[in-house]
Amino acid sequence: MMPWWVLAILIFGANFAIWGFVSLCRHIAALIRKVRAAGAIRRAARAASLAGPAEPDALARATAGSTGPRGSAMSQTRGPGAWGLSPLPAALAQPASPAM
Repeated sequence: MMPWWVLAILIFGANFAIWGFVSLCRHIAALIRKVRAAGAIRRAARAASLAGPAEPDALARATAGSTGPRGSAMSQTRGPGAWGLSPLPAALAQPASPAM
């Protein structure tokens, strides 16, 4: 028969191993996004330098949408779209007015 403390160590160890692996995957994904965003900015800067002074907004137009939304990874995966729901109507998407 296995002592209770050995079973507890195995369960906690497996739990830490699983969540540690999940955390590692999330950090690697964030690093990949950061590297890709930096590459997009470099490409946009190169394109803007080739465009010359006639197009001063080339860098701003090229980088628009090249970086993902700001915030943590959790905030990027939450919201109506994360579960396949349609976005809220404009009237419901507004913050509630404070009660008087």
